[in-house]
Amino acid sequence: MLRREVLSLYRRILKIARNWKAVNPENTPAEQLYIKNEVRAQIRENKNHTEPEKIKKLLEEAEKRIGIAQYYGIPYPKPEYYSKGTTFDVNAQQMTFKIRQTKPTLTTQDHGTHRQ
Repeated sequence: MLRREVLSLYRRILKIARNWKAVNPENTPAEQLYIKNEVRAQIRENKNHTEPEKIKKLLEEAEKRIGIAQYYGIPYPKPEYYSKGTTFDVNAQQMTFKIRQTKPTLTTQDHGTHRQ
């Protein structure tokens, strides 16, 4: 049963890779290749696990990573300690990303007189 779930997830991720559109269109081929290589590496790395609980945990982690990638529009692992509004600059050739600087915002306590 778990084998079927793993193979189904693998096919789903390859389909996501085929249809992936990068935020910067120039990066689309590199990001598609990254997704394919990453899923293949993860499958190879974890192919010898036999404990159902460990396999279920790995499947949950993969689902979570898919959700993060689709939400933020970046296929690379995103550190979980950043808030939802955090944006990133992606370097597809080096397969890295960095936090994009945001403009200061007004706080409700400032009543519009000071910036953070």
